Amino acid sequence: MKNIIAFGETLLDIVHDGKAVLGTFPGGSMLNAAVSMARCSLPVRLMTEISEDGPGKLIKDFLVENEIDFGYACQYTHGKTAIAFAMLDEEGKANYTFYKDYPKERYTTGLPEMDKDSLFVYGSFSALDGALLHVLQPLINRAREAGSILYYDPNLRKNSFSQFKDPMSLMRFNLFSAHIIRGSDEDFMYVFNTDDITRIWDMIQPSVCRLLIVTRGASNLHVVYKGRFFTVHVPDMDVVSTIGAGDAFNAGVIAAVNKLDLHRDDLNKLTEKQLHFILENGIRFATEVCGCKSNYISIESGIAFRNTALS
Repeated sequence: MKNIIAFGETLLDIVHDGKAVLGTFPGGSMLNAAVSMARCSLPVRLMTEISEDGPGKLIKDFLVENEIDFGYACQYTHGKTAIAFAMLDEEGKANYTFYKDYPKERYTTGLPEMDKDSLFVYGSFSALDGALLHVLQPLINRAREAGSILYYDPNLRKNSFSQFKDPMSLMRFNLFSAHIIRGSDEDFMYVFNTDDITRIWDMIQPSVCRLLIVTRGASNLHVVYKGRFFTVHVPDMDVVSTIGAGDAFNAGVIAAVNKLDLHRDDLNKLTEKQLHFILENGIRFATEVCGCKSNYISIESGIAFRNTALS
């Protein structure tokens, strides 16, 4: 089992379809991915920020219920747990309004140890916030020096850049540091003004990236592996909500990497069968989450994945 460390913001998601509230869920891209991974019985540590208020208590209870370690989380009293109001359109895509009130001192906890069996996954707002550089950059450097796999998901929202100082330099640092990068076509349009994977690949060079995946909603994946560009079919699906789809895809990829017992150097020599298994598992997890109100795969799906035999 890999030691998986996820770094990112936590929010309480209030999801509305324009007629009624569909539900209130612990959310945030790394939390969503962490829950899906934990339901596959992977050991996950979530580095995040939670207030000791009502929403924070709901989130902490949920993390405990899903056996997610938050010993390295920052739990504060001066400030409030972040809230995200998500309004779904007819295609199940969300338009967000965020409410955040963080304390002045953030992430005063220590940093976890990492080694070659660790996988560090990071992304979204926390990876672009200059106020968190004192945590993120040492984590990235520690992971790189330890021989860990680094997995980055930009997971941007419209106008994400406007709230941060010099976000492009942080974005490039994140992109240049990760061995696996998975972003949506919308993410890369925000960053590079293109969703053409050949141009994206050129723009992130030089980098240590072994596997670049561009998800395109319900359309086929675009992938680069070892300089080879190809497309992977995505099956038709009935979409209820896309909120946790990308996060579930990340969890599916990481779960597959763990099941295959891959280390950093192994990413240079994946077989066709291994690569297919990794990508198909990401699609499988994302498809399930798209078809339900939840942000994470079901406990039953996690059990089924654990029982999947590798041929």
